[in-house]
Amino acid sequence: MKKGKLYSGIIIILTSLFFFFNTLNFRKLEGQIVGADFMPRMYALLLIFLSIVLIVQYFREKGSEEYREEAEEGYSKYAFITMLMLLVYIIAINMVGFYFSTLIFTFVVLLFTQNKSKKVLFIIPPGITIAIYIFFKLLLKVSLPSGILF
Repeated sequence: MKKGKLYSGIIIILTSLFFFFNTLNFRKLEGQIVGADFMPRMYALLLIFLSIVLIVQYFREKGSEEYREEAEEGYSKYAFITMLMLLVYIIAINMVGFYFSTLIFTFVVLLFTQNKSKKVLFIIPPGITIAIYIFFKLLLKVSLPSGILF
């Protein structure tokens, strides 16, 4: 598992390149300065950059003594649990809606990371949810999934 950073970086770069090249087929409307391809390309380029940083970190830590095997076993357990929580979150979006799911998911992730601050636990999840609502619903006028239960 020592090569997790290397493999993750390579997989994310390949995935980002796939999405970046898919944006080349997006149509641009007349008179439009920024098209629908802008943000996906920005995200893909950002992910490529961050993946390169991850790969560089792997090569810097490769010979380091701080990089212990028992620590990596704990990291893989936390990574698996986080991916499982993300899967439940994605399923919950379709059932109870994006905003409610995001509020609960953010709260649970903060609890999982053993955040002890009650201020953080009760300010960050609603703050993120409200910021997403303002950005997508009010500014971009994009509706997000409302779910089948609500």
